[in-house]
Amino acid sequence: MSKCINRSDGREINIISGEHRDEKTHRLAMFEPTIKYKRVDQVQQVTQSLDNLTVKEEQAKPETVKSAEDTKEDKGTTEEKQDARAATVELEKKEPNEVPEKNKENEEKKEPTIEVDPSDDERILITLGSGKQYTADRYCPHAGADLSYLGEVAEDEYPPEIGPVLLCTLHYWEFGLDKGGRSGGGWASLNACPHQNECKKDDKLDW
Repeated sequence: MSKCINRSDGREINIISGEHRDEKTHRLAMFEPTIKYKRVDQVQQVTQSLDNLTVKEEQAKPETVKSAEDTKEDKGTTEEKQDARAATVELEKKEPNEVPEKNKENEEKKEPTIEVDPSDDERILITLGSGKQYTADRYCPHAGADLSYLGEVAEDEYPPEIGPVLLCTLHYWEFGLDKGGRSGGGWASLNACPHQNECKKDDKLDW
């Protein structure tokens, strides 16, 4: 028995008892694919099954339950933090941001001043930064320099046993205000004393 098949390209194939004239065409006609492709709906079912499995695994995870010891540790940590904050606040209350008294005094302390004594133009009035005042001769006994212009006061540069010193910047002679105006070298003396005291007058020249 024979069967005639017309191809689209016009070639005629005559198949007789499973045989044909065109061997290549027969192989194509008898080819049966061995790879089975899954349908789209089957792939979707597999994906949905995997999603369901993931959800079940997440639901199956045991919840973490804090023991009494863990709760106690957490409570202790919280209390420690609260105690630390309270200690910090208490420390800030005890130690406010204030300038120490010593530094405060130094800031408020004024520079010494020298001016002509309003009651005697032959004398000068010396006011220390602490407010203590001295009166002294206006003119230096060494060379007659006007100490109201050329005088300077060293209030804290010398030890307490020497005290404040009046310096003549013309030749750098120094006179101790607490020592009655005596000079450091002893060559000349200045008539000086605390303002409220009466200075002893000495008409003897020192040069």
